[in-house]
Amino acid sequence: MNKKIHSLAILTGLTLLGTNTAVLAAPVGNLDTNVTASFTEDKTPAVPLDPTDPTKPVKPERPGTTGPLSLDAVPTGIDFGTNELKAGQNLTLLAKPMKVTHQDDTQKEVPHYVQVTDKRGGRLGWKLTVRQTAQLKSTGGVDLTGAVMSLNKQTISSPSTEVAPTGFTGKLDLTPGSDVTVMTAAAGQGYLTWIQKYGSLIDDGSGKANVNDGVQLMVPSGAAQATKYTGSLVWTLNDTPA
Repeated sequence: MNKKIHSLAILTGLTLLGTNTAVLAAPVGNLDTNVTASFTEDKTPAVPLDPTDPTKPVKPERPGTTGPLSLDAVPTGIDFGTNELKAGQNLTLLAKPMKVTHQDDTQKEVPHYVQVTDKRGGRLGWKLTVRQTAQLKSTGGVDLTGAVMSLNKQTISSPSTEVAPTGFTGKLDLTPGSDVTVMTAAAGQGYLTWIQKYGSLIDDGSGKANVNDGVQLMVPSGAAQATKYTGSLVWTLNDTPA
């Protein structure tokens, strides 16, 4: 009896060891499956927004540029008003406010601003510049020599939670005939809609009207004559990353 018991135990042990031996499967061939996904550009026109409340759309004063990377709004005009000359004194003029029209046709004074929308995939980046085409000139073609226009107290806002582009620091003086960068988006920045607002509205001292402390014109003593001066700015949006 003892010999039979020992023999069964040994055989059982051998059987258990055999179940732990791995058998490797060898591939006998393979076939490919192609996967495709195509996209088209978002052609929905961008809508200008209220710079003091970017959740509210406003009616455009004029159409912006088209395409998935667009310049939606810039000031259509900058007016420094009519000012009394003071002999022997430099003048620092503040611009009159912009006006926006809400969807219900109510108008609102706001600081000057620009708006860029990037709906391209990939968050590729962009750059916005402004150029004062030439020195301000009188109706007779005489330069307002030494006058400097500047943008000041910029802030950047958006209705989105994307990574913001970068603005400028402090006061940005415009140089006639030269492009000056006002806002840049490196790769990964500036996706969707972004507003750059210059300054805020303050009382002009009369208690009856406002001016914008973010858009200024410095006129040296003796440079201006008692006449009207005009000029222009050109805003350019580039798809070149900052």
